[in-house]
Amino acid sequence: MAATPAELTAAVNGQALFVVDLLKALYQKDKNLVLSPYSLVSALALLLPGTDGESRFEIARVIFDQAAKDASAADRHVELFAQTNDANLKTNSETLRIANLLYSHLSFPLNPQYVATLTKRLRAVAKELDFVGKNDVALATINSDVSEATKGLIPSLLDSIDPATRVILVNAIHFKGLWARQFDKSLTAADADFTKSNGQVVKAALMYKKAKFPFYYDEESKAKFVQLDYKPEGGNIAMVVVLPDAGTTLESYIRNSLKAATLQEKLQLLATDADVRLKLPRFKLESTHYLSGPLQGLGVRSVFGPKADLSKLSSASQQLYVDQVIQKAVIEVNEEGTEAAAATAIMMRCLMLSPEEEFTADRPFLYMLVAQHGSARQILFVGTVEDPTKSQ
Repeated sequence: MAATPAELTAAVNGQALFVVDLLKALYQKDKNLVLSPYSLVSALALLLPGTDGESRFEIARVIFDQAAKDASAADRHVELFAQTNDANLKTNSETLRIANLLYSHLSFPLNPQYVATLTKRLRAVAKELDFVGKNDVALATINSDVSEATKGLIPSLLDSIDPATRVILVNAIHFKGLWARQFDKSLTAADADFTKSNGQVVKAALMYKKAKFPFYYDEESKAKFVQLDYKPEGGNIAMVVVLPDAGTTLESYIRNSLKAATLQEKLQLLATDADVRLKLPRFKLESTHYLSGPLQGLGVRSVFGPKADLSKLSSASQQLYVDQVIQKAVIEVNEEGTEAAAATAIMMRCLMLSPEEEFTADRPFLYMLVAQHGSARQILFVGTVEDPTKSQ
């Protein structure tokens, strides 16, 4: 059943708490960060139809901010996510690519209904691999599929596969967009000062553009928001850069001022254009995240141990549980636009407005790639730039 606009908005809003909590869990002072909450939620949405009991309840509550009191409620969460996924792909057909992949060990008994949900509704491609006898071939196949889906930005997601692995779920996302208002390379200051959180000054390439941009100054948190749109104009993805005032550290802003309850409201205030003198560094970042621990810290616990209930995924007599959750993410921002990619794997084994505004990002800042859905914005990528001269 097609979701109403209000349902889709509520579904996107429901993920905001998860995004903010995850960012706070992964943020480290003086370290660059790129993360795709969207890829992680996509991977967990692939897992959710295979869960039951407490395992299903925890995932739905944490990533959708709603309780899955019964199977139909969890199924509705998956359907709503599938519809936002379809909307993102349709609206951004020229810039966005998403791949969902289901890998299972040869002859491992997957529930046919589970496979049908993933392949028919979540557009997943299902493959059988030999994780025991041809482990190296299986590893090469998965990494090759991820590389293709991310257009080579993530050539290798997994370093190894435990022979006890029976199921691997992968989401890969790739975005490449040109700025609607591109920067002039001749105006880029190649050796501008950028002051890190620790006070050290490094030389960075600071791009410059004077134009009308959606802009908002938040008096409460003392931070500037600016939105950079991409071509084509019909797309719904934009980059939002958040720059705390010089007297507020990025760490303090993230820990104390960034709140899921008000984030959507502040993002919506970017609807008004202002004349902005924008200075933003070029940067290229990459991060690897091992997410089992952070997910457990946020409340997704039972799937990681002997209490895991993956009975809707498989009827195997051996109990299945989630062993690892890994994500690799990359982003590059330059005068032309942005290219970003992320891949997330879940590995299961058996137990076994103003006159003219100044926006000079010459100090650490927060950035987001967001997709508009009604009055809500879905966060595809989020990260921090502590030092634009380094990739990590």
